[in-house]
Amino acid sequence: MTYAFIIPFLVLLMVNRMIFKSMIAPATLFVGIWTATITALALCGDLFRPLSTETLLIYLLGACVFCFGGMLAATVANQAISRSLVVLSSDRHYYCRVVLDFLFVGCLFALPLFAHKVLGPVGGWSSSTALFEVRRNAVASSGQTTTFDIVNNLSVLSRFVAFGMFYENDGTKQRKWRAYLSLLPAVAYGSLSGSKEPVVVILLTVMFLTWLKAKSVNIKTAIFVVVLCIGSFSAGILVINFAYARFSNTQDIGSRLAWVVASYWLGGPVAFDRVVQDPDSIPSTQTIDRFFLQTANSLGANFEVPSLHARYTPISDSNISSDTNVYTIYFSYYKDYGWLGMVLLMLCVSFCVTVLYMLSLRGGPVSVVLCAQILVGTIFSIYSENYFLCLNEYLKALLFFAALYYGPMISLSRQKRSTLTVYTGPV
Repeated sequence: MTYAFIIPFLVLLMVNRMIFKSMIAPATLFVGIWTATITALALCGDLFRPLSTETLLIYLLGACVFCFGGMLAATVANQAISRSLVVLSSDRHYYCRVVLDFLFVGCLFALPLFAHKVLGPVGGWSSSTALFEVRRNAVASSGQTTTFDIVNNLSVLSRFVAFGMFYENDGTKQRKWRAYLSLLPAVAYGSLSGSKEPVVVILLTVMFLTWLKAKSVNIKTAIFVVVLCIGSFSAGILVINFAYARFSNTQDIGSRLAWVVASYWLGGPVAFDRVVQDPDSIPSTQTIDRFFLQTANSLGANFEVPSLHARYTPISDSNISSDTNVYTIYFSYYKDYGWLGMVLLMLCVSFCVTVLYMLSLRGGPVSVVLCAQILVGTIFSIYSENYFLCLNEYLKALLFFAALYYGPMISLSRQKRSTLTVYTGPV
């Protein structure tokens, strides 16, 4: 049955590619990642549990609605959004580069403090299972109310500095090396969180950011970044997931590692089938109002917020350990709001992210960075909902880059230069 749904997904993909003329337009990217996932599941045969027709119809309808929302947004945006490019003065670029340099150095010097705070309670550097314990503590506290903490937000700041460095990369040797070096603290902070996701998010975001800024997609860069993502993700699995595991030989490590990577990619769509067949079997944990409830609680309210991590469910009938607790974007839309709610939410999300994408084509720093982050969330739709659940990150990015690029500048002694221009062209 899965094979029968590959053709309509391919048709949707080709239609979106012809309309948007870009593989990184949100609708095209969404359909592309789901086409690849459905195709991979079909090719895996009996390795994973089969998907029901109803589940496949949900995936197909969701993709169709997402495409329609994107087309509607493109039609409206072409008429309402100015086609002129966002142009920043050379003084603004110089100021932003100086600020980013200072923040980069600050993140480097603050890294030991962050590491001590994170690893101290779990045995420090001497413990080989420290990152596993960090991750377990993070999962256990995911539903608790938190307050703003400067040290904890150093991880967020390091990501924003890296994104800013890549936006300011003008191709010169000096700026290029700054951009690459900025990844080091960002990756270090992300790794210390005990999660495999931050490093992948950082790499994908700078890739999309670079493409949006250049208005072109580089296939060689895509392959290189994907290889880096798989490599870093695999290393995270060995350090975190397999912290207490024992292996008989190198082949055993390789086979189990390959299975875990595959289950992270394909497990969500398979696990969601259980939600479709028995909605009450997996309680909702990733509701779209989660950000608002947590914000209200931090201001003194007392709303109940469940743990972000859902129950585990088996995704394969083979002898390999095959439980997962991720259920795709539809876990937040279809399960809580049914068919109609899913359609409306997908339509709204697609419309908004496509408008943001159209704005990013003007080259403005805020829209480019936010769109790059949103595009990563679109890829992760096979894993979980990342539009509403990541609002905290998106709002922080909005405030940071708006203040950096449009806020008041501290006077810096520098000779006045002419305004910089930006090239425009098809993506």
